[in-house]
Amino acid sequence: MPRSSILSALDRAAIGLSALCAVHCLVSVVLIAGLSVAGTIWTDPAIHRIGMLGAVLLAAVAFGPTLLREKLSRGLVIGLTGLFLMALGLVVPHGWPEIAATITGAFLLAVAHLMNTRARD
Repeated sequence: MPRSSILSALDRAAIGLSALCAVHCLVSVVLIAGLSVAGTIWTDPAIHRIGMLGAVLLAAVAFGPTLLREKLSRGLVIGLTGLFLMALGLVVPHGWPEIAATITGAFLLAVAHLMNTRARD
């Protein structure tokens, strides 16, 4: 498999991870409101830290060649902004600030990976 195909697959996986993150945040609100016991398991901070680690690792691998080739691209800036907002979601109080930061960050990161894939293909 050519290197660009592998990187495109990583970008697609990262887009899927971002979508999963957004679904996780939205479902968490419902679970917390309706099922407090299940909600506490679902919203365990370890899940957020593991997801953030996965997002950073995928972004580093997928955007690495772009960074080496272009130094700084619009997609990379958008992706870094998304990662920053997702990290912010780890430290702000639980509730709407966390949800807003995380979902916005995941969306921006997904857009950046899509831009990265299109630029490479």
